[in-house]
Amino acid sequence: MASEGDDTLTISEELRGIANYDQVLEKVLLHFGVDGGTIHMLNEDGDLALMSHSKGMPEPVLAAIRIVPPGKGMAGVAFESNDVVDTCNLQQDAGTGPIRSGAKATGFGGSVVVPIRDQDDKPIGTLGIATAQERVFTPEEHADLLACGKAIGCSR
Repeated sequence: MASEGDDTLTISEELRGIANYDQVLEKVLLHFGVDGGTIHMLNEDGDLALMSHSKGMPEPVLAAIRIVPPGKGMAGVAFESNDVVDTCNLQQDAGTGPIRSGAKATGFGGSVVVPIRDQDDKPIGTLGIATAQERVFTPEEHADLLACGKAIGCSR
């Protein structure tokens, strides 16, 4: 958090007002030092539509995540529960809990997805990040990522 007299912005402060999802995702990936990510937003049908994704995502994965129903997969569960969903290794956890068996195709290890919330804290989308290797995201990283989701949601 930026302290008084400190000109450094937090990542969530940097995201406020950026309307381009690709730019937002790029800043988030760089800040967290991760290899990939996605942004999904609620569409008029009540599903989550893929708005941005990191480069190099395999086409079969993209096909599976272009539209995500609430409650399905990590993004759908994060949206429906309005809470953080994470795993330290998608390769080992695929097919268990909220992690679909197709998650192995991403090639990612550690992954975390948070809701994107509007000014009333209502979920309107999801923000997900992942690393190539196994990784446990800290409670502080969860809090920072949740703040990013709030900044994205309040910029819409």
